[in-house]
Amino acid sequence: MKRTAVFLIACFIASAAFALSSAPVSDKAPDINLKDLAGKDVSLRSFQGKTVMLVFFTTWCPTCRQEIPQLVSIYRSLNRKNFEILGVNIGESGSIVTSFANENRVPFPVLLDNGDTSNAYKVRFIPTIFIVDKTGKIVFRSNYLTAEDIEREIKKAVK
Repeated sequence: MKRTAVFLIACFIASAAFALSSAPVSDKAPDINLKDLAGKDVSLRSFQGKTVMLVFFTTWCPTCRQEIPQLVSIYRSLNRKNFEILGVNIGESGSIVTSFANENRVPFPVLLDNGDTSNAYKVRFIPTIFIVDKTGKIVFRSNYLTAEDIEREIKKAVK
């Protein structure tokens, strides 16, 4: 009896973790109205007609730090194909985030979120990635993927 209960709990945890790690969705993406590192207002609506990958992150997150070179590479290889990445930093000061972005030579826009946007997207783990298609629908959500997986999902959404 105890073994069965432990096995069922383990299966539940594993399936929940998998569901959180990458789950396609089809909800309309909440609009974003945030400031970038230069203080300019940026909205998701302004990228209508493009596939946009939103990357919610913090500078102190080890996994986020590991993902940055992958995202920079993806951005440089796909940027001219109706695709954009928006980095959304959660809750850190502009000076800390600017230093991080400069240090990592981040070429895509980085936006500052006080928590309202991440709450609207129901971000519970960092990093969290959303892919929003040309029509404004969330077509993919993940908490961590390899560069190859991210590129595959982007290429599906860009088509």
